[in-house]
Amino acid sequence: MVSYFNTELLSGLKSSLKNKSFVVVSGGGLTARHYQKALLDLGIKDSKALDLIGIKATELNAFLVSKILNAELLSYNMFRNKNRQSKQGRTKQGKVKKIRIISYGLRPGLTTDYVTVLFAKSLGVKVIINMSRIRFVRDKKHDNKILRKLSWKEYFDLIPRKNTPGIKVPFDVEASKLAFKNKISVVFINTIKDLDLFFKKGIVNGTIIHP
Repeated sequence: MVSYFNTELLSGLKSSLKNKSFVVVSGGGLTARHYQKALLDLGIKDSKALDLIGIKATELNAFLVSKILNAELLSYNMFRNKNRQSKQGRTKQGKVKKIRIISYGLRPGLTTDYVTVLFAKSLGVKVIINMSRIRFVRDKKHDNKILRKLSWKEYFDLIPRKNTPGIKVPFDVEASKLAFKNKISVVFINTIKDLDLFFKKGIVNGTIIHP
């Protein structure tokens, strides 16, 4: 079973994140889909099993990324327990300590988008970078119109109210609800060039969903 890794992207990410604090939550990607397809092809349709093998794929991908970025590999639960022991990961002045963490899926029913928002909430971070093939949120009701900036309430009008098996949305439904509740924005970026542009000048060549 062969999986595809964008080594050029990973190399660029290493350069972009040099000397920066970050939490990267790895998705399952093709690795997860290959294994899930294998189960389905063999007649195994148990949703929990499909979720679990997808989570294991995110952990495998996260291990790879942690080695490339020379970062600590931690589940969200491990991070939370560690944070409790170190005064929520902050200095005496209340600033967030420098961290370099790679994480992955948590449990069946929760997407990696949701895990990302959990990290942001715990660290008091108000902007999440969603780096994937998706650059823009589009309004399918109006000729697939590109939406460069919209509020969470506007985004909720474009997506289903709850997650269902096989649902495809730019950012997970439940993760979006948690981000909205905690006034967290999500920025969509799909190239290293645009990531660097955002870091250096705050320019977003994609969609922003804001509180």
